[in-house]
Amino acid sequence: MSSLRTVGTTGFPKGLMNAVVRQHWIEAILSGRFKQGGGGWLRTRMPNGDICYCVTGVLCQLYLEDTEYDDGEELAWEERPLQSTEDEGTKFALNNLVGMVPSPVLEWAGITSHLIHEDGHDVLESLISRNDEGMTFKDLAEIIKEKM
Repeated sequence: MSSLRTVGTTGFPKGLMNAVVRQHWIEAILSGRFKQGGGGWLRTRMPNGDICYCVTGVLCQLYLEDTEYDDGEELAWEERPLQSTEDEGTKFALNNLVGMVPSPVLEWAGITSHLIHEDGHDVLESLISRNDEGMTFKDLAEIIKEKM
């Protein structure tokens, strides 16, 4: 994968994200490489061993794969065994955050912390909610394409 780091995150109008990262994110969730999960968690290991991601968990994984850690502030998936159940799998947090995208990921992607669009909704929160309600990665990709 080519590095997305060199693109930078400044100079994007409010409400838009880095176009290169957006395209990479869309391609990733449509690729079949990531199994879809949710339930308020960015990443879950299911009892059968499958790793599932929320739509924003995919963005976090892309960040981890693309980013070099320069100043010792490494982000890493952390298992949360106390919040795991046999039937729901092992939950993971990223940088001690459970269902939220860490600031370094948002900065890398050129996403302002709250993207409020003309309909008055926070697009990132809406993506997470729709993912958890069962909207497919294909439909979520359309929202990312149109709103971000």
